[in-house]
Amino acid sequence: MAVFFSGKPILDNTEAWRTILRKIKPFFHRTVVLNRNGAAVLAMEAVFEDMGGIPKKVMLHGYKPDYRHDAAELVAPTEIEDPMPTLNLSMVKHVFHIEADGISFVVAVDGTKVTARRV
Repeated sequence: MAVFFSGKPILDNTEAWRTILRKIKPFFHRTVVLNRNGAAVLAMEAVFEDMGGIPKKVMLHGYKPDYRHDAAELVAPTEIEDPMPTLNLSMVKHVFHIEADGISFVVAVDGTKVTARRV
């Protein structure tokens, strides 16, 4: 996770992201509150699905915790902000700006609802 959030390219075993998702998915029938790392797993899975497989190079360009009831247009964050305190996670929508194999995505994760679009 530290490599991902430092903005450096990830060239190692990205299949681990899918394994992590399979392990946490059974808990999704409850109300889900995710920290930044948990939301990153869902964001990466959305990117993998959009691309139809696992990219060779992934880079995080920005992360921003946003308020979950803000329905404004998704804007790709340009810097990596600090995560929200655990106490505030019930009000947070995580927004990521991810580049995978040269294709940029903005991904919002609000509980188990993931919205991804190419930028």
